[in-house]
Amino acid sequence: MAKRYGVQTLQIMLSPIGGQAVLERMPKQPRKELLVALAGPIVNFGLAIIASPLLYFIPPEKIARLPHFFSNPYGNTFLRLDYDERFIIGFIALNFLVAIFNLLPAFPLDGGRILRALLSLRMNKLGATRIATFLGQGFAGGIVIFSLSNYNWLMAVIGLFIFISASMEYRYVKLDSRLHSFSVKDILRARFTKIYLGDSLLETIKNWKEGSEKNFLVFDHQERLSGVLTSPVLMEHKDLPTESSVEVLTSLDYEGVMASDSLMKIIRLMQEKDYEILPVYENEELVGVVDWNDVEHFIRIQKEKLR
Repeated sequence: MAKRYGVQTLQIMLSPIGGQAVLERMPKQPRKELLVALAGPIVNFGLAIIASPLLYFIPPEKIARLPHFFSNPYGNTFLRLDYDERFIIGFIALNFLVAIFNLLPAFPLDGGRILRALLSLRMNKLGATRIATFLGQGFAGGIVIFSLSNYNWLMAVIGLFIFISASMEYRYVKLDSRLHSFSVKDILRARFTKIYLGDSLLETIKNWKEGSEKNFLVFDHQERLSGVLTSPVLMEHKDLPTESSVEVLTSLDYEGVMASDSLMKIIRLMQEKDYEILPVYENEELVGVVDWNDVEHFIRIQKEKLR
């Protein structure tokens, strides 16, 4: 569902509450976020419903004993089932339980995202996230207190994880909202070192090691931009013959951006395409660069201001 809206899944992260799909971002439109959040529980419910007819092949007297197992999971009722019968019942029960658990209104569960999406239909995303976060933290706090009173340490850890995750989600959305108020001109570096085709690679590597700039724009001798030279490339090839020129490492993998572009747009561009440095233009004139190191420093400053 996320891919349908152009959102890539970066990884599946295993956490105390199960596997979480880590998306590069959530869709901006509340309706799309709602559908993405609903997709997981719907799949679990669908799998459980599709597998339910298999219960027909389990003797009725064994089905009748199942309530005793759920009321006393440490008993041996479940073990009296054959292996295939345990698999069928476990598969159905697990998918129902996962779906219901994920619908609880707390981040990072799908229920928290569903609640935020519904609230976002009536208010801005930051306000919706604040309400969904506080409700989720209240719910998680209830889980922790109840679990500790019953000496259920595992559920207490899960509740604590949900509480912390809800706080992190709110801080992330708050930072995202703040960064949307900036443009590229707020972060561009107007003064930067120019590297030219034919320059000594040895000298360039020396400047790279000793100077504060780690990524460079490369020009020809007519002052036309010819590519970029990035820190990862210099690190990988620092042992090339000393007589080499920077031309052997110059890459054409870059895009020009405008000073008026949204900062969040450029951050996502650099993340998605792994850019280290980009030239910045205004009225078709090169006015500076955006370096990923500067972006990371700027984000850290904004995080500090939000504390």
